[in-house]
Amino acid sequence: GGVVLVYQLCLRWFGRERLDGVMTTAQVMMAVMVMLASQIFKETAVARTPEPTIEVVSDGAGTVTVQVSYADTETNTTQLLGFTLGDGA
Repeated sequence: GGVVLVYQLCLRWFGRERLDGVMTTAQVMMAVMVMLASQIFKETAVARTPEPTIEVVSDGAGTVTVQVSYADTETNTTQLLGFTLGDGA
């Protein structure tokens, strides 16, 4: 019941098209984070501690920027990876 109430309130505040866009963006961002997190620990070059960080940011216009920070196993130095998905790619 609570989920339906929140959905109806958001529908009134944002409108159907904007709410659909926000929900789609959230789903894409979550999918990217889950996929990256599941793959990064399979890499032997990635140290388990400190734990890698993944930041996914949407500009709201169809471009998603991803930044991954991890410690290299051999050198223990911080490595940064960054890339863009979507219209700006």
